Amino acid sequence: TDSVYVSLPQGVHILPTSYLPGTNAPSGPLVINMQGFQLPLPILQGGGPVSFRFKVSYDGIAGCSDKLIQVQTRVRTEAFCASLGAPCVVYVATGESVWNINVEHPTLVITSADFSLSNGETYGEVTITNTGDITTHWAEVYFYYDVNSNGALDAGDVLLGSFVQNASGLLLPGESITMEGAIPGLDSQLWCNVLIVLPAYDNCLCSDQIYQPEQWQIAHTELKFCALEQVQLGIPGQAGYTYQWQANSGISCPTCPTITFTPDSSINLNTPIELVLTEKNGNCIVRHTFLLSFSTIAGIIASDQIVCKGQSITLSAIPTSGDAYIWTGSGIVDPSLATQTILAQSNSTYTVTISFANGCTASKTIDIQVLTPDTTLLSELITCQGVPVNILGNTTDTPGTYQLLLSNSQGCDSLVFQSLALSPPVQTVENFTFCLGDTLKNVLDTFFTTSGQVCRTFQGLNGCDSMHCAIITAIEPPDLPVQDTLYVDYGQIITLTGPSGFESYWWIPAPVPPCEDCQEVDYPADSVAYQEFRLQVTDANGCSGELVFRVLVLPPCSADSLHIPNAFTPNGDGANDVFRVVPHEGSEVVSSLEIYNRWGQKVYENFGDSSWDGTINGQPASSDVYVYIISVKCGELVGKRVGDVTLLR
Repeated sequence: TDSVYVSLPQGVHILPTSYLPGTNAPSGPLVINMQGFQLPLPILQGGGPVSFRFKVSYDGIAGCSDKLIQVQTRVRTEAFCASLGAPCVVYVATGESVWNINVEHPTLVITSADFSLSNGETYGEVTITNTGDITTHWAEVYFYYDVNSNGALDAGDVLLGSFVQNASGLLLPGESITMEGAIPGLDSQLWCNVLIVLPAYDNCLCSDQIYQPEQWQIAHTELKFCALEQVQLGIPGQAGYTYQWQANSGISCPTCPTITFTPDSSINLNTPIELVLTEKNGNCIVRHTFLLSFSTIAGIIASDQIVCKGQSITLSAIPTSGDAYIWTGSGIVDPSLATQTILAQSNSTYTVTISFANGCTASKTIDIQVLTPDTTLLSELITCQGVPVNILGNTTDTPGTYQLLLSNSQGCDSLVFQSLALSPPVQTVENFTFCLGDTLKNVLDTFFTTSGQVCRTFQGLNGCDSMHCAIITAIEPPDLPVQDTLYVDYGQIITLTGPSGFESYWWIPAPVPPCEDCQEVDYPADSVAYQEFRLQVTDANGCSGELVFRVLVLPPCSADSLHIPNAFTPNGDGANDVFRVVPHEGSEVVSSLEIYNRWGQKVYENFGDSSWDGTINGQPASSDVYVYIISVKCGELVGKRVGDVTLLR
């Protein structure tokens, strides 16, 4: 009449459908309660074990404090309850066991947090490190506004945003990850009261991990201006905060949150200037960085000039810190480059427009006048290949256009051009092929046994050499595969198949009926012997090769053809230690082996091509004469061999 009571730790819950009864256990159902579950025990005559299985699930706090599963057996009985002054029903524990469940939790800490401000929106990078021994999946980081400034997460604190990292990877012990993104709800007035939280439940931790930065680094969006002008910049001021600008000339109020900055005329234009504002409230320090740059009027490193045609000109835009360049003018290939290299061809005007990210633009223009050189074109010369001629002072037979550079009265180049052409040689080619192993005599009276080429030179009608060549290609004979020896039974038809893709086939000896051009032929296996069949093939190039088929015709299948020893010595010396049919190449298949002693008792039986090691029931058999029965299959027919064998020890 006892029952089993199982009390589960905090955060551990039974899966009711997982209950699986074992030895003597009832089929259920379980009685689920707040602490765990109850199971009535059966009545067993004489006692006995009761076993069952069940599964539990864990939530985020499982194993953080309570780690014990308590199992009790209890009996219901009647007793006198003094508190009631009357009989009552009580439950008495008759047995108890306590188990410890070790649920492993990771140890995660926030090791750093960096933030920046762009277009009024805060962007953050939070680094999380696994400082424990457990590999885990990372999950979520939350940002809260600490309303009461007590540094702890309370019910009244306001959630500003979160970073969620999907759990497709693993965070190993000692490793760190960086989660980043925008935090829309976090503005500059909340920075000193921000709590960065790793919630215990969402990250499988036993307690919330809270990180509160004491120092913030805020990089504001760079500001660009089209000219040297006063600039209003800073942040909204807050009560209880102090402000200090890093010492720099041009700041109107070093301790104000918002100032007027007047740039000095000696600053480097188009080079960012960094201004730093430190905002402090108690131990919280926010360091604001502002970058400002001022543009200048654009220019080109080159002035108006007069050049000769074909002269290279380099035009460079200034400043080189612009965000975009647009050039116009003759010969501009890529108008977006800051520097242009141009070959002067005609009078041109070049303009560059420089644009900056803040919307500023500036332009500059120059004029280039191009002087045209004198050019003289001489008549073309023609020569044979290998016969050099003099052209503009050079002796050569290389075709092309040659030039002589002179200087005219304006100082520009004057060019004299003359071209040289080659009278093309007459060249003819013939191709010949033959099979490797033969000898070829070609039209130029040359003998070849391998691939090669022969050429002869003649004089053409144009007075230049002409050449006739014969190209000889020796073709490899057919590469025929070596055939394995075929084993066939007497009376079987032998089918031989030659390789495919040849022009002709010739079998020796000829099959019956004859087939002089068949890829596949049949021969009768009408004699027990080794035989050879030859196949001569010719490919599309007229080259031939020969293939040899080797065939061994086996005797007719018969149990009487097997060789069976009449004695064996099972003494472990490696020679004649077992009794079996001598291995053979025929088609006979041994299907079983039976051994009988002299009194007709079967002492061994096995199937297939088995062997007897001379033991009976695991013990060495005595030296004696034993009778064997061997079953042999020849196709569908079954035969037997009966005889005796002597066991010698």
